[in-house]
Amino acid sequence: MYVDSAGAVKYRQRTSSWGSVTTLDGSGGNTYPTISRDTGTSNLYALYISSTNQIMAQKYSGSWSAVTLETNTNAKSGLTSTESASSSSNIAWTWTQGTVSPWDVKFSVLSSSLMSRTIDTSTDSTPVSYNHQRKVFYDEAANYWAFYFDGSNAVYTYSADALTWENGVSQVFATSGVDNPSVWFYDGGATKIVYAVGDTGGNDNNLLARRGTISGGIITWGPEGTVPLGGSTNVPAKIGFISRDSNGNLWVASNCGAGPGTYNVCAVKSSNVDDVSSWGSVALLMGSAVSNNFVYPTILPLSSSNMYALWYADGTIGGKKYAATWGTEESINTTTAGVTSKIPSAVADGSDNIHLAYVNASGAVLYRERTSSWGAATVLDSTGGSTSPTITLSGNDLFVFWIAGTNQITGKGYTGSWNSISGIEASSIPKGFLTSPYSYSSASLAFLWGQGSSSPYEIKIAQIPEFQDAFLPISCVLAMVLWFARRRRIRHRGHPGE
Repeated sequence: MYVDSAGAVKYRQRTSSWGSVTTLDGSGGNTYPTISRDTGTSNLYALYISSTNQIMAQKYSGSWSAVTLETNTNAKSGLTSTESASSSSNIAWTWTQGTVSPWDVKFSVLSSSLMSRTIDTSTDSTPVSYNHQRKVFYDEAANYWAFYFDGSNAVYTYSADALTWENGVSQVFATSGVDNPSVWFYDGGATKIVYAVGDTGGNDNNLLARRGTISGGIITWGPEGTVPLGGSTNVPAKIGFISRDSNGNLWVASNCGAGPGTYNVCAVKSSNVDDVSSWGSVALLMGSAVSNNFVYPTILPLSSSNMYALWYADGTIGGKKYAATWGTEESINTTTAGVTSKIPSAVADGSDNIHLAYVNASGAVLYRERTSSWGAATVLDSTGGSTSPTITLSGNDLFVFWIAGTNQITGKGYTGSWNSISGIEASSIPKGFLTSPYSYSSASLAFLWGQGSSSPYEIKIAQIPEFQDAFLPISCVLAMVLWFARRRRIRHRGHPGE
């Protein structure tokens, strides 16, 4: 395979002698030809960079047919590919991209559903904090959306397939400097809405909230609203969680000041349906405040406009149900005090059962379910040293992911019983604050985390296309992936096979 002087892509085969030339792309201006072979089928993949800076390919399976691999038109060079692979799904290639230093090193695979991609970088060491919050979802129409902190602002971007992230990055809030965004997606059929809450970092007792309507790759945001948290003292760092009840009212839960040097969980409901501009009275949910500002609450919608709030409060995991009024505080578990690595994650199903994933003091990963009361714990991983659990609901099925003590990401899925999910993220690069969608249905499941030990830190995403596929081992070009994982400026990209 080669490119002639006009930039046309040519192919010749040698058996006992060289055969005639086949023109694969006669359009001209093409560069960097490279060829790979699927040894399982003997198919060929001839890759090259087109004159429009797209990565193109021709696939041979009895005859040649065109394949588009990378549709963005960012400047590219230095394309190379694996010589061979045992299946077409493992055909892999790499290239450099950009016009100024530092250039990106890109990596793609024809089908790599459990391999991670880099969405963006951040100057903040924890761009995806915190794991109990929701920051990624599929809009059930066209796009995946990811929210994070870029070091200056809460921002978001989107992708049609969760594999290629080349679209623009936008600021969530009109106010600059907002951190720790928590989002909630509501699918109203024809209307698709996202709600966001975040903190300016000021020493005060409120958060900012915003409502946006999704249309294609655009979110049209309404005005910002101020969410009052009450309490008798200000708090410099507030971590909110936003959700929507079955009647359309919004709820925000956050840590808040309960008095000089003490902290509690605050919960507040919007005064009007689907409105971030006006809020009701604030409820303090914990019977006893704590003296350490390690308070991270979650608030979940149930049926009949009921809610369930739960929290990590300096090592104590507690909860309380709302049914017109707040009920009795429930003691759920205890874990290590004074850390952010063991915040629990929870979802509520259609029967109002609460599903909780948490990490105990030794770092084992556990699961508990609340029906009318909390049941016994199920150990998902007893190895120890695990952090940042996150749980996602899919009908009656569940996914739980966590960061292992080796910094690899692992998980289990529940479809009547718990089964391990293999091959999620094998690299041992330091990671922090893994998060996943609250729920998903029609699309593949994508989960998000921050990665790196020095700035710029990476915002990473990985994808599982179908639940049943998640339990199958992934045979891929692992050595190539791990080599790139050791590079500072890496961005993984992959594209589905044909």
